[in-house]
Amino acid sequence: MNKPDDNGPRGEEHAQHGANGTNDTNDIFLGTGRLSSKLHRLREHCSAPHTTYGSLVLILNQSGHAFIALFFCVPFVLPIPLPGVSQVFGPVIGLAGFYMMMNWPAWLPKKWESRQISGQNLAKIFGAGEKVLRRVETFLKPRGKLAQIAWTQRVTGFFILLCAGFLSLPYPPGTNAPPALAILLMSLGTLERDTVVLLAGYVLVFINIVLFTFLTLLGVEGLKLIFEKVF
Repeated sequence: MNKPDDNGPRGEEHAQHGANGTNDTNDIFLGTGRLSSKLHRLREHCSAPHTTYGSLVLILNQSGHAFIALFFCVPFVLPIPLPGVSQVFGPVIGLAGFYMMMNWPAWLPKKWESRQISGQNLAKIFGAGEKVLRRVETFLKPRGKLAQIAWTQRVTGFFILLCAGFLSLPYPPGTNAPPALAILLMSLGTLERDTVVLLAGYVLVFINIVLFTFLTLLGVEGLKLIFEKVF
């Protein structure tokens, strides 16, 4: 097991960059711009009809596990019709959270590396994410020390793994948004070192625990009945 990097996700980024070396793909993605600018460059890069999950994770890994989780949770919070991706994206987010918790480099099983995804679908995801990030980036800024502590990354990784598990449960599509939103906030808080946003994500994690506990015990119809009586 690797020793946690005191520099957090940015230290991890440099370590992985040094290990992987530089190439044309990494040069497209790496940079000091805001997250929306990185998504814009990635959207322009998705000109091929198809790409593999392995190559995509390799590119996204240059900004750490939090960016992988951020990217793959976008379809669950935005109304973009992408049939079939939820069966793969949930486990990928879970893997990113697990490796973030363990402070390990990102990795995919061999059978997942060769799976293909449409370049058009990728462009949709990157474009939608870019628009959202441009709106919220004015509120994102480095603040507080909690988001910069090494062990916080491990706690965040565990919570991302937990929410990814909620995403993978066989419930109606509308139930994907709450855990995805928690993942989104935790990823943004980690990447931008924003303790306020990170803590907001933690709060949503506990709300999700309550929500999915009731869903498991009462089912969707039972939960709807409770909401109708209360509201």
